[in-house]
Amino acid sequence: NRWDKLDFDIDAELKQRYQTAREIVDARCEQQKIIEQARQSQQQLIVDIEDFLHDITSRDLEHSIDSLSETHTRRDQFETSWQQIAVKSPPEPAAYDQYRSMLGALQSATQLVQQSADILKADVQTHEDMAASAESEAAEQTVEIEKLAENSQKLEAVLKQFQWPAVYGELRAVSELQLQLTDWRKALKASAAEDKQKLDRLHKNISSIFRFSRAGNLRAAKQFCEKVEKALDQFDGKHRQALEERFEEARKTLGDMGDWKNFATEPKYIELCETMEALAGSKQHPDSLAKEIKTLQQKWKKLGHSDILEQYWPRFKQAADIAYQPCADFFEQRKKLRQANLEQRQQYVEQMRELFEETDWDNDPDYRAAQ
Repeated sequence: NRWDKLDFDIDAELKQRYQTAREIVDARCEQQKIIEQARQSQQQLIVDIEDFLHDITSRDLEHSIDSLSETHTRRDQFETSWQQIAVKSPPEPAAYDQYRSMLGALQSATQLVQQSADILKADVQTHEDMAASAESEAAEQTVEIEKLAENSQKLEAVLKQFQWPAVYGELRAVSELQLQLTDWRKALKASAAEDKQKLDRLHKNISSIFRFSRAGNLRAAKQFCEKVEKALDQFDGKHRQALEERFEEARKTLGDMGDWKNFATEPKYIELCETMEALAGSKQHPDSLAKEIKTLQQKWKKLGHSDILEQYWPRFKQAADIAYQPCADFFEQRKKLRQANLEQRQQYVEQMRELFEETDWDNDPDYRAAQ
């Protein structure tokens, strides 16, 4: 210190001036030292944050979820340390911008993992609820698909909102979430295709009700009605409404055609009943009579199914049973006669075999006896 080496007396006023100046200089030096240390600390903190960002970049989704608490803690520590350093010395604009960008990336990654964890947890919960549900299989599938669509939309929104600086590379957890979203989309697409196939099949069945009703095949039309009624519960919303409207129209067509067919076929049923009743006590040969009965039965069958059929069927069947009874008796007697003839022929054959085996055909056999 050159001041201290001066070898002459210095008046008090000059000493005071020196002392004041010295204190100012020392204070400025100390302040500059603090600023330099603060900036070094800020740069080191930026390096630490950058290293942490590179670390979470390499974490898989499961590790990222499990370490969420640690990530929150580290982020809070970074913020607290930066604020403490900033009190000592305001950061330079470039350093502050870098810090804000890095902390924003960390916040974005933390938010992504947290929201994704909630979505994945909801998906697992849906499967558990479905396993314990007492609802029908169709109802469970509907709920499951609705939840899957909801979770897919949420995950897609989370990924769209995610902002991550390219300088740190692609976040591994994001890649896994993209794959999960792709799988969910495929499942939804497959479900939509299956629903479309079911919907098309159901509309086709309703069309069959119209077609068979108009063709007079009421039995087939009613069978398709039963199929449609069982399948309707698989749909809801606008599809269910459209199906019910078409189905109601188809059933009305079936009812109208049923009424018309009853009107058109009733005289034919009555005629067949009367013709069959007239065969009772017929003097025809049983073979001819059985053939005529069968012809009437085939004509009855060709009339198809109708509501009025049930009214006349017992009468027709009773008449057929009465008319066929003589045929049944004749055929039974003929069967017994043929069986007796067959047994007698077998006896003759057995006698001839014994005669053939017992006769010495080489030593003057008695041909007259053999005859």
